Amino acid sequence: MHSVKYTTASIFKYLTLILGALAALIPIVVVFFASLKTGPEYASTGPLTLPENWLNFSNYTKAFVDGKMLLGFKNTVIIVVISILGATLTGSMMAYILSRFKFKGSKVLISMFLIATLIPGVTTQVATFQIINHLGLFKPDGHPS
Repeated sequence: MHSVKYTTASIFKYLTLILGALAALIPIVVVFFASLKTGPEYASTGPLTLPENWLNFSNYTKAFVDGKMLLGFKNTVIIVVISILGATLTGSMMAYILSRFKFKGSKVLISMFLIATLIPGVTTQVATFQIINHLGLFKPDGHPS
């Protein structure tokens, strides 16, 4: 038989992996449990206490109806389609020009496009909100135009 030899480094490695997995999974489990609890049950139990009724989907119904989640999904699809079409069209035109022709500043232009790909999408959300707001797709009172 092959004996397993555990070193301090391997034990530390596995403990840190387990702690990392718990740090990532526990918040998700807490939110999931809370979503299945009623208001009084949520107020009177701990965050990791199992819900009394696993089929309590009233919070999900409330989120979809009162939170207008279908409108949010529709707006997201509109934004994604326009963004993909715009990015594909602009990117393919620029790629054609930059690969076909060599001109003064083409390397700088390529570098600028590569740097732009490093910007996380989260940082562009303010600009996206401004565009949606100016198009009239968002009203402060929560009702679509």
